[in-house]
Amino acid sequence: TNNGAHTLAPPATSCTVIVLITNGVSAGAITTSGFTKVSGDSFVTTNTYKFLCYITRVNSITSLNVQAMQ
Repeated sequence: TNNGAHTLAPPATSCTVIVLITNGVSAGAITTSGFTKVSGDSFVTTNTYKFLCYITRVNSITSLNVQAMQ
């Protein structure tokens, strides 16, 4: 649950992860750091909005695709 500003960064080892982020009443800005490529929708702080984040790391290449679910 997003209840305050934070940074989303890639994992340290090769993997694929899907993260669900749900905005709470005090949702803060989400910034990204360290990804080779970021694509998809923008994060917003509207209460109850949901985002699926598809994160992939293969060796030193990292990708984040954000899909807004509203």
